[in-house]
Amino acid sequence: MVALQPHFKLNKTSQLNAAFSPLANTVAVVASPSNQVQPQQKGLPPALRAAYFVQYEGKQLETRDLIVKSYTFWASLQSIAKEYEEADQDFGNYAYRQDALPPPPPETRIKYFNRISTLFREELISQLAAIEADSALSSATKTKLLQHHASLHSILSLNEIIYVSPSGGIVGEELLDWLNTVDRAPAAEEGEELVSLGSPWESDNFWPYVYRCILRGHLRSATTLLTLLTTSHPSPEVQSLSKIPLGLISTFPRSTNFQTERDFLSTVRDWKRSAQISWREFEDQGEGVEEVEVEDLSILMKLVLGEEEIVLERSEEWREAVAAWGVWVNPGLRRDGLDDVVKRVTQTLPIDSTLTEETILSSLMSGDVVRALQQSNMISLWLVAHLSDLLDKVGALPTSTSPPPNSLVPLLPHQELFSSSTASFSIPPPTPEEQSLRNYFTLSYTDALLADPGLWRIILDYLSSCGFEGRERMRRVVLSVRLDGVGLDDNKDREGKGKQVDVMDEDGKENKEPRTSTSRAEEVIQACVDHGLDEEMRKVCKIFAEQLICNKEYGAAIAFCVRAGDSKRVARIASRVLEEYIVNGQEAFIAHVDSIPTSLLRPQASSRSSSPMSTGDNFDNDPLAASLPYSSRLTFLARYRDFFALYAREERREAAQLLVLLLTSRIAPIGFWAVMLLDVVPLLDTPDIFVSLEETYELLQILEELTGPITASGGKKDIYGNLESLARVVSGSSAAGPGTITDKVEATKRAMKQLDVVRAALARHLGRCCCL
Repeated sequence: MVALQPHFKLNKTSQLNAAFSPLANTVAVVASPSNQVQPQQKGLPPALRAAYFVQYEGKQLETRDLIVKSYTFWASLQSIAKEYEEADQDFGNYAYRQDALPPPPPETRIKYFNRISTLFREELISQLAAIEADSALSSATKTKLLQHHASLHSILSLNEIIYVSPSGGIVGEELLDWLNTVDRAPAAEEGEELVSLGSPWESDNFWPYVYRCILRGHLRSATTLLTLLTTSHPSPEVQSLSKIPLGLISTFPRSTNFQTERDFLSTVRDWKRSAQISWREFEDQGEGVEEVEVEDLSILMKLVLGEEEIVLERSEEWREAVAAWGVWVNPGLRRDGLDDVVKRVTQTLPIDSTLTEETILSSLMSGDVVRALQQSNMISLWLVAHLSDLLDKVGALPTSTSPPPNSLVPLLPHQELFSSSTASFSIPPPTPEEQSLRNYFTLSYTDALLADPGLWRIILDYLSSCGFEGRERMRRVVLSVRLDGVGLDDNKDREGKGKQVDVMDEDGKENKEPRTSTSRAEEVIQACVDHGLDEEMRKVCKIFAEQLICNKEYGAAIAFCVRAGDSKRVARIASRVLEEYIVNGQEAFIAHVDSIPTSLLRPQASSRSSSPMSTGDNFDNDPLAASLPYSSRLTFLARYRDFFALYAREERREAAQLLVLLLTSRIAPIGFWAVMLLDVVPLLDTPDIFVSLEETYELLQILEELTGPITASGGKKDIYGNLESLARVVSGSSAAGPGTITDKVEATKRAMKQLDVVRAALARHLGRCCCL
């Protein structure tokens, strides 16, 4: 993120600072004390201490539903391509073996890629239906969205025909079918109206409609109208002449009716020879006929014969001319010949350069995929990301093309808004194989997706396919996910996953203490594992552990700290749990210890034959203590909790042995010794002796270690805070420390009096032991 920069002053004592993260289109705003404020005046009221985040979504016209569903198709494409890549590599490594399986042939791969492209288009079609049915949209918005998605479908369809087609070979009929799909013409209603007329040839729309039907390949509609001429026209000459083009049209070979390209081209050559004979017959019969229909029939014959000038003259725009060219002018037109046809056609029917869609279509037909992608970037990041990926998979993209300069790739509105801030980032230069258009546009697409926090999993998968730069961005994205789940994913997530829920305590009563859901954090951690982001996984565990600590959910927090290998934070949580004992008492302490996973508190409990509360185990021989730096802290919490359980069951001997063991083994935190020594007193003043003579001497030694420095300094060298902790336990205060010097002195005196009570109890017990 760009460093915080001062924007303007709120008042005399504070100013507003802001920072921008272009990868997420997010602005962070925070108030801070003014530099002119004196040290003693620094500080802000609580209302101004928060950091506020604003996220700009940009003008993303694609729906969230389209983004999510198309991602599944994209992921399938990556999986298929990866399998093919591995098959190629394996075959290259073991080609010398006779049993080596050859990789799938290119035509098989193209079929799979074509299927993925078809799924993209089908989803766009379903989006059109959903937009049409959405009553919440205004008429203007609905029209805009329909036009946008229709343009995406048109571009993907043409790309599929030219670059991702399993058929290959000639392309005329496919282009004509594409044009009739994206721009249906002529209208069927016009033909029905003409047929209903008594003399349709007298209509001004008759011949233009027939010509348009021929150009668009609607031969059945054309023959229906021409049949009326052969049967109903009052002129016998016109009837006779009409039969000639009618016969040619009826016998015209369509490539879709042939199994092989060779058979089709052979039939076309035969038909062409027959058509030339028919043309000479038409000229002979039409000579001297003065009917006006003869000229129109002559134009029709020239269209059917594929005369270039007539095709260009009768086509309404360049796309129609190119499609008709591959059917009538050059039925054997192949994909690699489209460039020449586009150049020839656009000399007469120029492309409307103000329409980005037309520029993209002409670039695809001309084989200029780089320019097509540059223009696609202007209308949709979704389109350019998936279009470039498909072109990359079929090998249609240049292998080492540097990302387009900004002057050639216009930015979307939200990119323009923040383009000046991106200069503050230092991104390592990509390797040659990563300088690809495909990666460039995929990364741009993920930048737009960052505006929706719920798409973080999808973003990670897209980024994972973009080499070094994608992986670096993955590290930043995964750390930006809100681990509480608020505002993420669908309504189901918002209703449950991200919220805090009430739990039941051991007695079945409702516990009003909220419990933070760990499902979002677990998902993020799993994503880190899946993508090999080990360091980020540990950071996520630490971040979420801090959130749990703030909510006093220490058991879950310890579990995440252990996964992060953060022994310091585990020790800090253990101190927090002991603080709960000091502040809220024994029950709160037991509840927090019980929330810690048993596998961490008692890692070998399931394999030990003795009770988990057994006092016969030696801490020094515990394998956990040798393997984990924080095991002693957790072991102490577990054993101290066992002490309370034994004491509650009136198993005083076992309780005394355990408490003495915790102190003499030095596993107990030194700052907690005074509190534990106070727990020993009730176990000393009993008829039965539960603490041996040797143990009594050890407890006296511990007491002397504790009180010696304090007594010598007059209570000023309570280095480990024993007196403070003991004073708070005795007084029942929850404050972290006395507020005044007088209170501190009084608290120290009370604590020392309690230690004197402990000393007296130990002295009495020592005398009893010596007398026995």
